[in-house]
Amino acid sequence: MSKPLPRKKREDESTRITALMGADDAPAELDLSVVRRASPTERAKMERAVEGQQVVLAAPLSAAPMATMSEVGGAGQLRPGNTYTLPTSMLKDSPYNARVWYSIEEIDEISTSLQRNGQDVPVAGYVDEDGKVTVVDGSKRLRAARAGGVEQLRVEIRSRPESAKEMYLTSRRMNVERSTQTAFDDAVRFKSLLDEKVYAGQVELAADIGLSQSMVSYTLSLNKLPPALVKVMREEKSKTGETKLCQLGFATEFAKMFDGSGEEAQEKIDLAIEIAREILVKDLSCRQAQDLIRSRSETKR
Repeated sequence: MSKPLPRKKREDESTRITALMGADDAPAELDLSVVRRASPTERAKMERAVEGQQVVLAAPLSAAPMATMSEVGGAGQLRPGNTYTLPTSMLKDSPYNARVWYSIEEIDEISTSLQRNGQDVPVAGYVDEDGKVTVVDGSKRLRAARAGGVEQLRVEIRSRPESAKEMYLTSRRMNVERSTQTAFDDAVRFKSLLDEKVYAGQVELAADIGLSQSMVSYTLSLNKLPPALVKVMREEKSKTGETKLCQLGFATEFAKMFDGSGEEAQEKIDLAIEIAREILVKDLSCRQAQDLIRSRSETKR
């Protein structure tokens, strides 16, 4: 890992990245002090190569025709089935992306690879009504590119999905197949889908994604968990290398400790984090974790 940037530079760079991504799209957990930066030589090479927005920063795909924005003449000329080189400022994340949480390590690893090796696989998206391209596959690569200062990505243009449901279900299916989807991602996205009336209720949502209504209800309860606790549960591993606290059985037990008011006492949050780490250190089963959580919570009261 590279040496952390000075605080002032971190703040300036964080402001720059947020401006590029937009306040709603900026990854809240992205700590630029731990994102590996390109070396001066690498950055100088990229800067010499870039002329406006017309240069492919990575080797082109052999199986797809390549074109730049200057060649196609604008977003309205982007055709489904073709692959183009587009500025990251023209790309935006899908509001129905099933993946919500991204770890610093994930972003760092892909950012470094993009800077050093170029882009191996294009992201995929469709042209939205505002003239931007909404990314439906490749949000992590988009975040990594922006974090590392990579200004362009290759994008495969697809047809616009017919509905918000189709966008979400396609995204969720791809993430589940890659084993990147967690109960915490589902919790956030289930709530937004219901709040926005994409689904009339939990029964309809459960039927569409193939889960029981009780599973959907348990998953929604995870939105009560404080962000600091969720971070520990998502990122810290047991002695066998598992991020086991991402599993719904463990997470729902912790959710019972909180009322979801958003005004939880710091003492309770600290206790939950302490219990979570004890579960990981001792590599407890879900039943053992359940007993520990209940015992420690009762003792504290």
